[in-house]
Amino acid sequence: MAPRESPSACRAEEARERVRAAVRSGLDVSLDLMCGVPCQTPASWRASLETAVSLGVGHVSCYPLMIEPGTPMERMCEEGSLPWPSDDTEAADMEAALDVLGAAGLSRYEVASYARPGMRCKHNIAYWTGVEYLGLGTAASSMLGRESYELLRSAVPSLAAPSADTRRLRLTVASTTDEAISARALADLRFNVEQLSEREAMAEDLMLAARMTDGLPPELLERARNVIGAARVDACLERLVSRNLLGGRADGSLVPTHDGWLLGNELYGALWDLSSDE
Repeated sequence: MAPRESPSACRAEEARERVRAAVRSGLDVSLDLMCGVPCQTPASWRASLETAVSLGVGHVSCYPLMIEPGTPMERMCEEGSLPWPSDDTEAADMEAALDVLGAAGLSRYEVASYARPGMRCKHNIAYWTGVEYLGLGTAASSMLGRESYELLRSAVPSLAAPSADTRRLRLTVASTTDEAISARALADLRFNVEQLSEREAMAEDLMLAARMTDGLPPELLERARNVIGAARVDACLERLVSRNLLGGRADGSLVPTHDGWLLGNELYGALWDLSSDE
């Protein structure tokens, strides 16, 4: 009897063939890959990256595994049946992605995203550059300015009025899947809402811009000085430069260094700290 392929191997090949078909059709195709998962090895991760390249996609995003509170995987890690993700392993995996994808002509333009020339994802970039967006599916997220939020409130009267100093609002659909399916109008959805002041929105803009290889442009830095205060902003930036998390460009931009990329939480945390008073 001839050996049979495992169901998982068949599903993997089916997925690869569907990606090939999408590429052949002329669509702009992106793949998301996850690293730092249990049982993954450096060799298997590199093989995943090489497979993505071989499929001919123009965009790849690589995300380290995050263990969410209250999930079965968290319980398994706590019980010892699965290992906790390792920061060192995930950093090595991200370095491998930079190596394999870069050699294939996909340049990193954001913390986790790589693209061939002209293939950067506008959808992704919108998240990191302060563009408003509206999400209406189960657990979907939105980011709105005050004016857009007021327009949404006209359709969803249950939304709270923004505070006087609110400049940006982040919303998450709180309705269950069944509630969202049965909703007959926007007003039937429930939302959790976070309100950000002008200072908080400004610090968030700095933090999100630091995810991009283009970094923090001079005009953004100048706005931050005007909103938060030049002395506070410049002191923070000087510390980050001295720690080699940010570096300067000739045009006045500050961009994440290689260390700033791998130690992103330290970089983003320092910029977000500007959201609070001294």
